[in-house]
Amino acid sequence: MPNHKYVVKIDKEKKRLNRIFDDMNIHKECVITDYNKKWHLPMQDFGRIIKKKSLDKEGFIEIWEHKNKQNNTIEKRLIRLQPGVEIIKKEGNDLNFFKFKRRKLV
Repeated sequence: MPNHKYVVKIDKEKKRLNRIFDDMNIHKECVITDYNKKWHLPMQDFGRIIKKKSLDKEGFIEIWEHKNKQNNTIEKRLIRLQPGVEIIKKEGNDLNFFKFKRRKLV
């Protein structure tokens, strides 16, 4: 049985959460500049996924935040794949599967 430790399953209805992983798949990073109420729940889901799969601790992704010092809110987020990491996307019926794996550097 294959190792599912670093496979993220996302419901296709969660468009914003899918956008994060699609951007990382294509561009190797995702920038969220307009952090408003529509992004609150997707970012909470993203945080749960990162914590559960230990993607940041295992060195797959890094997250940068730009905070507004006046009202202590997050204005921008940059979510980036570490060098040497790739995502493979597979589409299912109701779910999208994103598999994180390290590239072999020659």
